Amino acid sequence: MSTNTLSTGPRTEEGKAKSSQNARKHGLAAESIPADLLPVFNDLRNELRSQCQPDGPLEEIFFDKLVTARWNMLRSLDLENELYDLSEGKDPLCHPATVKLADLYSRYYIRFEGSFNRAYKQLKDSQTNRICQLIETNPEAPRPTLVLADAIKIQHFAKRTPAQCTGPVTEPRPSGSDAPSDDILKHFPPAEAAMIREEAALCDMSVNAMVADFAKLGYKTAMDEYMRNEPNLDLR
Repeated sequence: MSTNTLSTGPRTEEGKAKSSQNARKHGLAAESIPADLLPVFNDLRNELRSQCQPDGPLEEIFFDKLVTARWNMLRSLDLENELYDLSEGKDPLCHPATVKLADLYSRYYIRFEGSFNRAYKQLKDSQTNRICQLIETNPEAPRPTLVLADAIKIQHFAKRTPAQCTGPVTEPRPSGSDAPSDDILKHFPPAEAAMIREEAALCDMSVNAMVADFAKLGYKTAMDEYMRNEPNLDLR
């Protein structure tokens, strides 16, 4: 009577290492980077860090997702390129020997590209919000230069955030019949007149004082432009 002995697998460390790779086809789903590829991965990570400038634990999480996704996108492209050796130089998606792998790598690439785009947006939104919070706290504070921050969104946010009034302290505006007239605004288009009244109220200034400030600024801007166009003109 014979006894069947069931295999318990490799017993040596070398055998276990080889066995662990038996089901590995492409490594795109792996959670770790092979030791021989770590220098290349670290170069990619350092290059992206210098461009993205993550700051704080939350942005580091978004950045890690972005780096991993980009790494796997590049790996997918490398594996697709290797299929050309098996497809006799033809499109791997059209060759029976490579069509399945080519389709698999393409789907992996699309998946990783989606992960990259989401991480990029998360990082961009975080850096944009960081500058907007700074503007809200102190509109006059210098703003850091962040490559990923949305400049248009920041500009719109800054316009909606009133600047701190640094002009001279004025007495509260009287009300009723003693209030100074703003009839000068009848010469302005209605929209501009409304804006001037709103800005004057925010800075607790009279309309006349606000118009005077605008006039000074406009005069200085006009003179600067005139001097640039007439560099030889001496107004001293």
